[in-house]
Amino acid sequence: MTGSRDKTVRVWDIMTGRSLYVLRKHTEMIWNLHFNDHRLITSSFDQSLLVWEFAGKYWSKGGGDHVTATREGMVHDIAP
Repeated sequence: MTGSRDKTVRVWDIMTGRSLYVLRKHTEMIWNLHFNDHRLITSSFDQSLLVWEFAGKYWSKGGGDHVTATREGMVHDIAP
């Protein structure tokens, strides 16, 4: 998985080097990401956290799992 200046998170096939999924919801470049089991948490320069869930063959942004940063400024790290 990679986060990019183009505001996307990409999930890659490491065997082929091809992009499998492109996750688009952030409005600024991706700052950090953390993957655990079937869940991915991303932070961005848009000062938000997004929680993504993997179910079978697709990724979705969980319904109420969008969390906007409650303090002023960037989210610099995501701890497991």
